[in-house]
Amino acid sequence: MNVGVVAWIFNKLMRRGYWGRRLINEDVLPKGAIKERRREIIETANQLVNDGFLLKKKERFGWRYSLNAHRKNEIIEFVEKHFCSQD
Repeated sequence: MNVGVVAWIFNKLMRRGYWGRRLINEDVLPKGAIKERRREIIETANQLVNDGFLLKKKERFGWRYSLNAHRKNEIIEFVEKHFCSQD
């Protein structure tokens, strides 16, 4: 799992407030990234669901993701350490 991709996913969802019950569609999640990374973003998101950092819910039109509010401190710390250091 690429740390940069994880930080990108966390940062995108944090900036838009996707915690707990607020969900983002699977096809919208990789938007804003280069096309070569879109499949990797979805695969990484599914791995983060398995690790407990993201929540995944099946809707009638597809899958939706959100950040796990119970692990909020860990996620914020990860983004501050890895995403902000890329500048």
